Amino acid sequence: VGDQASAADLGKVVQCVDGRFDLIVDDGSHALSDYVFSATTLWPALAPRGFYIIEDVLREHLDATLVVAKLATAHVIIPSSFPYACAVLLEKGRDA
Repeated sequence: VGDQASAADLGKVVQCVDGRFDLIVDDGSHALSDYVFSATTLWPALAPRGFYIIEDVLREHLDATLVVAKLATAHVIIPSSFPYACAVLLEKGRDA
């Protein structure tokens, strides 16, 4: 358990997996600043061709979230059953 807005806590998580993730799912605080911080902090530890998913992104935060996606191919998943939020799937390139 840790704070997704803490570089130290996120660093401990990265150390636990020897510095490489194939998949990261952000189901954290849902605060824009927290998931942008987490994504930019953890992105270097994501393996080439890995996926980073941010779930429950409020529609009004989508544009700001896609700024994080400038390093990736972004896919936005908008479920019709919950029209106020969506998920963002970021796919890291194989050369990234």
